[in-house]
Amino acid sequence: MLERRFESFLGVSCREDVIESGIGRLDIPKITSKYEVDKANRMMLERAKDRNALRQRWNQSLQEVRNQMEIEQIDEIAAKEIETGYIFINAVCIEIIQVILAMLLMSGRMMAQKLGNHPAFLLLGIALLAAFAGIVYQGYVCLNSAPRQDG
Repeated sequence: MLERRFESFLGVSCREDVIESGIGRLDIPKITSKYEVDKANRMMLERAKDRNALRQRWNQSLQEVRNQMEIEQIDEIAAKEIETGYIFINAVCIEIIQVILAMLLMSGRMMAQKLGNHPAFLLLGIALLAAFAGIVYQGYVCLNSAPRQDG
């Protein structure tokens, strides 16, 4: 993970006067014991203290690569990262469903106030329930039509 992170940062190399990315530019020796970790840490601290040398290496490197620097652009994206679990069409469907349901609710309440206990109220209630069921079904179909991201 650390090596991958260092690929995105540019810095001056410890081996030569070039600007490059990657953890290899730090010239860290292979570490197999705690003693070697301590030794590498001391070496890095000594390098960090010498600000003038670092500034000189940067200036020298910049002079050598002026107008010659290569820019590496990697556009690889894993197929799994491209898939979306929730896309714009889902949001539009949800908004449309909410508007229709709100209109049904308001018209049902208005009709209930106007009709009271009239027999047509039962027919209206059945029609509103059928419309509600149809909208819920269409919303389900809409939401399940988009690609989903597992995990």
